[in-house]
Amino acid sequence: MNAHFINIKVDREERPDIDKIYQTAQQMLTQRTGGWPLSMFLTPKDHIPFFGGTYFPMESKYGLPGFKGLLTRVADFYQQERESIAQQNDAFLMSLQSMNQQVAPNEATELNAKPLETATKQLHQSFDLQFGGFGSALKFPHPSNLEHLLRQDLNTNCIQNQAMNMVDLTLSKMALGGLYDQLRGVFYRSSVDR
Repeated sequence: MNAHFINIKVDREERPDIDKIYQTAQQMLTQRTGGWPLSMFLTPKDHIPFFGGTYFPMESKYGLPGFKGLLTRVADFYQQERESIAQQNDAFLMSLQSMNQQVAPNEATELNAKPLETATKQLHQSFDLQFGGFGSALKFPHPSNLEHLLRQDLNTNCIQNQAMNMVDLTLSKMALGGLYDQLRGVFYRSSVDR
């Protein structure tokens, strides 16, 4: 780490504002939900994130690269691909700017269900049909996702109970899988199994 990077540790409890920035960046860069621990790699000159991830095991496993090897690959990639990183950073900054554009106070904004429907579709696309949850191994329970799906299930436009089916399968598999402590009867924050 010290050979290639200036390492900065941010306590998310003390600086939730900084955590929010980098969680958003990680989601934009990887198209995956955020989480902790979060490792972000920023360009040294302008401090723009160009790569990140929420968990990397010490050695390669679970389909994830080992952290030591990843550090070398990121350093090499930065040295060899500065132009593509600069282009990615430009696109990243434009996306951030478009997210932060505010509606003029005199413009009327129509509220509708489209954002909720889009969120449900996105959850459905990342849903693990075999083991429940969203994405693949290294799974984290996301109560807000399940709550959203429960609310959507109440909506009559939700086709074929797919929202309730996702919640039911996820909770059932959580109770049978590595997230559940059979002795203490509690759920852990994450699991390395699918």
